[in-house]
Amino acid sequence: MVYTFKDGQFRFYTALYGSWNHDRRIVFRVRTDTTPKKRACEKSIKYYDRLVPSSMQEISAWLRGHLEFAMKG
Repeated sequence: MVYTFKDGQFRFYTALYGSWNHDRRIVFRVRTDTTPKKRACEKSIKYYDRLVPSSMQEISAWLRGHLEFAMKG
């Protein structure tokens, strides 16, 4: 799903770390014109096990913590 913000259009991805139940997760935005791996590198997100599309629950939590990126109506 593509989300539109004041600074462009993005998809959300999650970097999974840790054991079999992925104890640690980092949710981040990726512009529609780039790849999650490239964006993770730009943000210095390293040593992850997998990059996967974020769940709606993860996206909702990210949005609550980043009100400065209020979406366009």
